[in-house]
Order: sequence, then structure tokens, then C-alpha cells
Amino acid sequence: MNPSNEDTEAEFNKFLGSQADLDMITYLSKAHRIGKEYLLENARNDFIDKYSITKFGRWNIDVNALGMTKTIGFYGYSENSWKKIFSRNLFLSHLSQIEIGIAKYLAMYTFPDEEEKVGSEISSWYYMFPYFTHPFFENGEFEKKFERIFEEENNRNPLPPRGGKIKKPDLIDMYICRYVQRELGDINLGEYTRRMREEISDLVKVHERAVETRFRRLEEKKIIYPVNPLNFTELSYVDVFFITAYEEVFRFMKTLNKLNIITAISFMENNSKNILYIQCPYDKKNTIANILNELDRKSQIFSIVNTYVNRGLPYKYYLRKYKKQKYNHTKT
Repeated sequence: MNPSNEDTEAEFNKFLGSQADLDMITYLSKAHRIGKEYLLENARNDFIDKYSITKFGRWNIDVNALGMTKTIGFYGYSENSWKKIFSRNLFLSHLSQIEIGIAKYLAMYTFPDEEEKVGSEISSWYYMFPYFTHPFFENGEFEKKFERIFEEENNRNPLPPRGGKIKKPDLIDMYICRYVQRELGDINLGEYTRRMREEISDLVKVHERAVETRFRRLEEKKIIYPVNPLNFTELSYVDVFFITAYEEVFRFMKTLNKLNIITAISFMENNSKNILYIQCPYDKKNTIANILNELDRKSQIFSIVNTYVNRGLPYKYYLRKYKKQKYNHTKT
């Protein structure tokens, strides 16, 4: 059982009492070191274990480059909606209960291109990496600080380029991506090779060189890219989504990053809107919403109440596909 948010915040402030401590958390958010070693590894790891400030993995996958499409859909709060959502359970990657006017469900899917899709198409998620500064929790004058930073920021796109497509990704490609998406430590190709030998060696030939070659190709084509795995929801932070057409969205995100707020973005493919993900202190949520509403009067906000599903790409679909192909090949 975790302490109350009040106690957690007090201990967090005590633990991160200097800029050097916050530098360590900045290092945690990145998939590589930031230029120096840290001596507080044990204290850091104890704190992470106690308060669960990381989630999912440190890398994401550009699924479009692998012949898949992400979609998003909003569903009413009813038993029928629940059934409709789970009718495509194999491809369901995220499901949350949200507040957007009335309570609804937010569902995200990852469909192979050959499958019938539901929902509106979106891109994979791209995160920015805040450089956390002391004090971690901003006290007062948030809007003034935002205005000052916003004036100094620019709207240049800091995100990695979209992935280059692979014509025929195979089961090894899919399993590398599966493991990487869940990885909170360093990428370990030797371990992935061992696991693949246990799980799929009856379907494909698995050896270290093949795994390494596939991984290098995925990395070079920017299909695998770093994301921010930090999760501060145990520290009075909340998950909020915005749908916005604001033209200077990168400038907005970079400003929030300098106020110790986590941001990510997904691009809606069929129009000019974006979905903006923000993890911010609870007491700053309305302020941020009001600021964005001033910049984009048509922006929409919705908060996450509960998260029920949070998965990676639908590797089981490809596993079944390869098993079927092998069975049919054996029969002939």
C-alpha cells in the first residue's frame, strides 16, 4: 500500500532536494545516459520500487512502418459499449474510462493493415524529454512562468523522424518490437534471442546474428525510438488528453516540459488535429486547460479516471498467422 499522495509528495520533495537529484530523474527518463554517472543508484532504485514511477517501457514502435495502423475511438458508458470494444480485443492496445462531458471509454487499437479497422487513424505516440528542475513542484505564479518560458521558446519539431517502412517484417521483427516495448532496462539482444528460442523456434530459425541484424535495421529505420517511461501519478500527477489543432503545439509542449510536466503527441492522420498527452500535477490541470483554450478555442480536454488495458503491438495475431502458414505448408 502506497502512502497518501500528501506524504508521498513530501517524501519526494525530500528525496529530490537538489538539482543533482533531479538530474538523476532526468537520466531515468532517457533511453541513454546524459553524460555522467550517478552515485545514488541504490537510493534511486529503492525510490522507484516504492513509488512505481516508471511504466510500460523506454522505447516505442512506429507501427505504420511495420504495416499496421493505430486507431482511436470514443464509446458511451454502457454495457453494449464494453462488448463492442472487446469484440476487437486481439488488437486493443489501450482502454481507459475518461471524463469528457459525461463518462465515456477511450479505446486505442493497433490493426494489421489487412484487417478491418474501427475508429479514427492516429500515429504512434512521440514523447518529449523534460529536463527536470528544482523545485520539482511549482508553487504559485504558474501562469506567469508559463508566459515567460513560452515567449522564449520556438515551435521547431524536436521529435524523431517517422520510421522507414519494412516491406515484409517477419516474426523475429515482431518479437523484437514486443520485447523492446516492455523494456525498462537496457536493450538485451542476447536475452531476447533466448526468449525467442523458447517461444517461436518451432516456427522460425532463431539465432543471435539474425536477431542483431533485424534489430539494427529497426533501429536505423527509426522504427524503434525512445519514449519517456516516467509515471508520477502516485505523486499527485494526473493523466490528461487534449485534442487540439493549435499550430504551435511543439512550442506549447516544450514550455510545459520546462515546468516539470511530461508531454507526448499523436498525429491524427485524416485532419489537422493532434492528440496531446500531458501528465501534470492535479492542481495545474485546469490552469493548463485554460491556457490551451486561450490558444485554441476548439481544443477538447478529457481526463483519465481508470486504465483497464495498456498493451504493446498485437504480436499474437502474427504468431497465429505464422502457425497457420506452417500448418498449411505441412499439409501440402
